Amino acid sequence: MRYQLPFDPKVLAIFVAIVETRSMSDAAKKLAMTQSAVSQAVKLLETELGVTLLDRSMRPMRITTAGNTVYASASRWLSEMTALRNQLCSANAKRMPLLRCGLVDSFASTGGPSLIKSIAHRAENLRVISGVSPIMWEGVRNRELDLAITMPSPTPIPGVSQFPLLREAYVLALPKSFDGEYKDLKTLVQSLAFIRYSGRTPSGTEAENYLKWLRLLPGPGLEFDTADAVLSMVASGLGWTMTTPLCLLQARSHLAKVRCVPLPGPAVYRQLVIMCRLGELMKLPEEVAAIAKRILMEESFREISQYAPWLRDEHFSCEYQ
Repeated sequence: MRYQLPFDPKVLAIFVAIVETRSMSDAAKKLAMTQSAVSQAVKLLETELGVTLLDRSMRPMRITTAGNTVYASASRWLSEMTALRNQLCSANAKRMPLLRCGLVDSFASTGGPSLIKSIAHRAENLRVISGVSPIMWEGVRNRELDLAITMPSPTPIPGVSQFPLLREAYVLALPKSFDGEYKDLKTLVQSLAFIRYSGRTPSGTEAENYLKWLRLLPGPGLEFDTADAVLSMVASGLGWTMTTPLCLLQARSHLAKVRCVPLPGPAVYRQLVIMCRLGELMKLPEEVAAIAKRILMEESFREISQYAPWLRDEHFSCEYQ
């Protein structure tokens, strides 16, 4: 008996890419196709199914109710096919043909090398990128990354799982040259400039929200995307910041001129998770999580404790609820 699908499965993948990138032109770039070819593929799918999938009268175009139904089924099918490929590779003791990983900057610069050495044998081709967490979220959502170590997405991403990895407390980083008196953050805000992580980063947003919760409003000033830039300003005596142990370690070259102390007042934490597509990588996410936790506790925690010997499990833990 011959089975014939009513349409080319590749067309489904094209439609999924359009929905997840929210743009025909971005989908075309992702798939290395022309925009006209992508548009024609969707029109062919609409003809075969007899429904309209995209409302092109709106700018930006919107997915229709029928389109949402097709997307849900097509996305699930792509995940199942990817999981089947990975399962067959595992059953035959073969390496995955390609594994694309994303590492948030603070992990990439600290535990990244050890993790890459530990998982390199799992794939014929291992590709790794680093960046801020929003880049990781988009990469997993758009299927440009298979797995990412990142801060959690503030909103759920359909079809994506998150595995807890690390909880670390925010701490104060002060210039060693600062000898002023302060009994709380209010006094510190009044006596020294606040160096911000950019609002483009989740760490910057969390720190800003914490200070607002305390009804503290530091004036406008310097802000940067990376820990290295923020801590270089602190080391130069330009101000103080709220940061985390892993971010301190990322900027270790500046720590000789930085004093790290516990955050006065209520504790606030940053979390790292492993993010991946639900069910596509079999047991690999759990394996990566176990390796990453070992690296964080045996290597990263040990090293950062040299700069902040007062750190305890409550400040830096891979076992939390």
